[in-house]
Amino acid sequence: MNTIVRPQSIYCAAWADFVTSFTRTDLWLWLSWQDIRLRYRRSVLGPWWLTLSMFIIVGSIGFAFANIFNMTLENYLPFFAVGQVFWLFFSTQLNEAVYGFLNFQHVLQHQNLPLPAFILRQMMRNLIILLHHMVIAVLAIVIFRDIAWDKLIFFIPSLLIVCVLLYVTSLAIAMLCTRYRDFGPVVTNVVQFMFLITPILWNPALLKNHQWIVQFNPMYHMIEVLRAPLLGYDVSPFSYAYLLSAIVLLTAGVFVTYAHFRKRIIHWF
Repeated sequence: MNTIVRPQSIYCAAWADFVTSFTRTDLWLWLSWQDIRLRYRRSVLGPWWLTLSMFIIVGSIGFAFANIFNMTLENYLPFFAVGQVFWLFFSTQLNEAVYGFLNFQHVLQHQNLPLPAFILRQMMRNLIILLHHMVIAVLAIVIFRDIAWDKLIFFIPSLLIVCVLLYVTSLAIAMLCTRYRDFGPVVTNVVQFMFLITPILWNPALLKNHQWIVQFNPMYHMIEVLRAPLLGYDVSPFSYAYLLSAIVLLTAGVFVTYAHFRKRIIHWF
């Protein structure tokens, strides 16, 4: 009696791609470190050049805007430093996600590798650079504020939530911009616009009766759940609820989309 072999479900195949991507660390953990080493080959300071540049930006802008907003350095500089460090991580990841698949098309066209692993590679590379920049945020907090250890325990779970949301968003952007190249500049412009309406340079208390501007801003909640534990104040439960809801909805949409189009993506190059 012949056995009928049924084709694998598109959802099972998509799930297998994600499982393989996360378990094969050689595809993203080691290669992300290699990306940084190659980018700064023959450089003495390597990625610390970016940290030095960030230090100058935070110091100069922090001093200037503290006077513009009539705030003390003790209150403004840690607020701005932490926000700017995380914003650079978010914006870099989202802008690079535009070319998340396109930069590796020569590999994907010749090897059967799981696509989500390449977004993981980008994110891990940016996380390594974030660790370098965190030195600036930690210095600003240690110098100008007292560390609230009871609040600091919320930082790691907050970072995990933010990274999951950022990863899913990056995967959505990578698929969209691989299929429709005109969306690349759109993503760049949207990210620039979000910087202006996200409380990084300015304190959300300045909005007074217009708090809805930040309450519906996903970037605000992503930064707030990370900045609050470091600066020693409580995170709003609404921020956690907002981000977790976004993760559930976006993950469902991205997974279904990826399952249906995973075999076509390499033909979009």
